[in-house]
Amino acid sequence: MTKSFEIPDGEATHFTLKPVYGTNTTLLGDYSKPVIVTLKPLETLVIEATPVATK
Repeated sequence: MTKSFEIPDGEATHFTLKPVYGTNTTLLGDYSKPVIVTLKPLETLVIEATPVATK
C-alpha cells in the first residue's frame, strides 16, 4: 500500500477498506498485504481507505 498511496516512512501501513461506489467480491475489508482486485470491463469502484492505528 505504501507504493500505491506513496505513504511516507513511519506512517500507517494497515488500512480498512470501505467500498463507497460499486461492489466487488475480490475486495477485502481489511488491507495489510497486497491485494488483487479484479474488475469487469467498464466496472468502476471507489474505495475509501482509513488508516488503522497500530500499537
